Amino acid sequence: MGTEPDIPETPWVKARANQRSKRQETKLAAMPGGRKQLNSGRHWFAKRDVTLNGHLVEARTTESASYTISKVEFKKLTKDAFSTPPGQLPAMVITFEGSDPLNLFVTRLEDHEAQQERIGLLEGELEKARVEIERLSRGK
Repeated sequence: MGTEPDIPETPWVKARANQRSKRQETKLAAMPGGRKQLNSGRHWFAKRDVTLNGHLVEARTTESASYTISKVEFKKLTKDAFSTPPGQLPAMVITFEGSDPLNLFVTRLEDHEAQQERIGLLEGELEKARVEIERLSRGK
C-alpha cells in the first residue's frame, strides 16, 4: 500500500480557481480603502494581491473544508507588508467557497490589539469633542 500519485491539475480546474481568485481580489479592492495590486503582486513595488485600510492582503480561496497557513508563509507576507510603502500590516483573507461560504480576515494578534487600542483612544477623543460641542451650544 502506497500513497496515490498526485493527479495533475487540469487546465479547466486551474482556470476556475483563477476566476474565483480574481473575483475575490476585485471584491476586496472594491471595499472602502481597498486597492488591487498591479498584476496581482508580481512586481517588486506592488507585492501580494490587495491593499486594504493599511493592510497588505494575500487573498486565498478554497473549496476545501480547511486551509493551512504556514508560519514561513505568514512571515514572508509580514516582510512584504512592512516593506510596502508607507508600511502596511500583514493580513490574509481566506474564502471558503461552497453552499455556505465563509470569509476570514487573518491578522497578527499584536496588530489587532494595537488597532483596538487606537480605536479606544479615538472614541475617547470623539466623546470629548461631543461634550465640548454640547457645552458650547448651550452657552449660546
